[in-house]
Amino acid sequence: MIDKNEFLKKYNMEERDIEEAKLTWEELERIYDSYCCLEPKLREISKDFVDDYLYDIEKAGIHSYRDGSDRNPCSVSISGGLDPFSQLYHDCL
Repeated sequence: MIDKNEFLKKYNMEERDIEEAKLTWEELERIYDSYCCLEPKLREISKDFVDDYLYDIEKAGIHSYRDGSDRNPCSVSISGGLDPFSQLYHDCL
């Protein structure tokens, strides 16, 4: 897991931002650990979705799709960027 000070600096945040979200650093660490356990299954689900529903991207009118990670450019993207807390989860990959 990323060090707290490194996280705050990387995402241009202050500790009060975490406090205002009514979270503790320990809660974020638990969320991070939980997500790291779920992430492989989520990638599998996204691959199945692409295989089942987007198999013909030209017919579907999709130019490209990805999950926002350089590690797996063949997954479907959820619209919008990742917020800093979501990105925290991806840093473990």
